[in-house]
Amino acid sequence: MLDRNARMMDWLDLRNIVSTVVASCVLGGGAWALGSFWSKDANAEFDTCIAEYFADTPRPEAGVFLIALTPLRGDSNQTHFSQIGRTMSRLYGEDLDSAIQIEMIDCPALLPSGGNLAKAVATGRERGFEILHEAQADVLIWGDVVRSGAQIELRFLSPIDEFLSDFKAEAVVLDADFGQALGRLVAAKALTLTEVSDEQWGGYLVPRMERALSITAPLVADMPSGLTVEQRGSILSAHAFALRVIGAQSGDYDKLEAALLVYQDVLKERSRERVPLEWAATQYGLGTTLLTLGESESGTKRIEAALLAFRAALSEWTRESVPMDWATVQVSLGNTLSSLGKREGGTAQLEEAATAYRNALEELTRDRSPTEWANAQNNLGLTLVDIGWLEEGTDRFKEAIDALQV
Repeated sequence: MLDRNARMMDWLDLRNIVSTVVASCVLGGGAWALGSFWSKDANAEFDTCIAEYFADTPRPEAGVFLIALTPLRGDSNQTHFSQIGRTMSRLYGEDLDSAIQIEMIDCPALLPSGGNLAKAVATGRERGFEILHEAQADVLIWGDVVRSGAQIELRFLSPIDEFLSDFKAEAVVLDADFGQALGRLVAAKALTLTEVSDEQWGGYLVPRMERALSITAPLVADMPSGLTVEQRGSILSAHAFALRVIGAQSGDYDKLEAALLVYQDVLKERSRERVPLEWAATQYGLGTTLLTLGESESGTKRIEAALLAFRAALSEWTRESVPMDWATVQVSLGNTLSSLGKREGGTAQLEEAATAYRNALEELTRDRSPTEWANAQNNLGLTLVDIGWLEEGTDRFKEAIDALQV
């Protein structure tokens, strides 16, 4: 695996890199010929090469985004292999080796020579997924030199296959599109680590979010130039979410303050005009962070700011377009109004909170979302109790009992 100094080399002298970083696969006293035909013996020798390489090469630490490179078919002098390395260095920079690492696996090209191309690609994919598994890599780059060396065709394999596309370029040029193909994978990996199912929300998520931060933090500190605005927004959003969850579950208010700053950066990448639904999602994350901080403080400034953020989210997350998201924000709106109402001692905000909970319950039904339904019912009941203490009579307490006993 390349360290920072090795990755910033010109990569023209591949032999030096290979001798420094990876084990050369020399079998039977002779080096492998790249792109050799996949005979029965070649299959056996490939298996031996891969087994020996991974037996001698330590695996990356958790949290590293690992890109594995394999030789290209037809690249007899490995010059295009070197060009890929230079492009990676240019696009991703020297200061990201804690987040993105590159490993050059000096075994034969995955595409066998000769025969039917479709069968060759199928064979290469099968071999590639074996290497992905052994390398514990996030993406594998492989491919072919075509048109008499004038063009290369790069192929990408990853466990997140739906984000992949092949990339063709003139052999002497690899432009930003190459970095964007990898950028999709980096962003997808960050998002995957922060995706939480309904069933997981009740659990302790700090270890998982800390792993997400180990990938996102170096990227946020120095964004690779090869990423698009969408990819930058995705990474920043995942970073803010991880900070927010860690802060809320561990009581680390510094993490929550950091999340606020990152959400502001996300809003710069995700404007309302360009991506309104993503902008609304960012407003929701910002509001949730502000509410968590505000409930730990004596004043109401942060809670009032949270209220504005939730109302902003609802301007795009409408019931017609995204009903479940709309309902989720309605619950958060109710929580915020309830907190303000209890602090200020008036019924107007508590009444508005009760309305927000009732709105949410129109979508968060018991059959569709039992956990969220129970939470909204409980909050509605408690809010009605708070209103009851401020009014004469027992009508609100009776309503509260009905809500809590459903």
